Amino acid sequence: MNFLIFRELNDFLEIKKGLKNFNILLNHSNIFNILPGPDLKFIRNKFLSLNTRDIIILTSKNSVISTSNYLKENNFFWPQNINYIAVGKRTAETFQELTTFEATYPSSYSSENLLELNIFKHLANRTQNVLILAGNNGRKLIYKTLKERFMSVSQLEVYNIKWNENAIDFNQWKIHNYTHLVVTSLNQLKFLETHCSASNKLWFNNCTILLPSMRIKIEAMKMGFKDCIIVKNVSNKAIINKIIDIYNLSK
Repeated sequence: MNFLIFRELNDFLEIKKGLKNFNILLNHSNIFNILPGPDLKFIRNKFLSLNTRDIIILTSKNSVISTSNYLKENNFFWPQNINYIAVGKRTAETFQELTTFEATYPSSYSSENLLELNIFKHLANRTQNVLILAGNNGRKLIYKTLKERFMSVSQLEVYNIKWNENAIDFNQWKIHNYTHLVVTSLNQLKFLETHCSASNKLWFNNCTILLPSMRIKIEAMKMGFKDCIIVKNVSNKAIINKIIDIYNLSK
């Protein structure tokens, strides 16, 4: 049982540490890098335009880190008296560490669960401004859904995911006989699919793939994957627990 995990190195090392007592082979491929986003230059004026009790949505820890770094470099601060909403616990914890502010988050990490929070259901909230801090590839569902609910929504691209084609090596992955792939977003899956040659397609689709939502599972099945396992969310803890479950079931 060999797992190939598509996460940043720090995340992979945390997952590896959590599985150190299990006889599980793990490796990682960093198929993307995180860069500052082009909309950071607008962040100061956007923050100043917000009113008390408006909403800022933090779509990932990278959105928090990138924005915090920019604010620090430019001697500016996160606004007070704002409803901060994080997509998951890990993002909320990162936000609190860097700002001392608290962010509300859903019980399970996903765009769908974030949209189910009460703050987005009450009619009165439609008078509030919503600012989404996102990357160049993700969380389109949040923006689209809130716009459909007639909310005043804007989005800033505060970090940029640059895909790393040099990290793609299907031939080596096949030689190493990886049996399980951990993919944490639909964009990752599409990137891998795009760079998979016809000669590697059978191996790729025969892998068991761990995914963060039913929505992405449906897309994976359209691509030809048959064995798709949904992880509770994309936190390192959830991935560790799911890999342990798979390991125990295989014994």
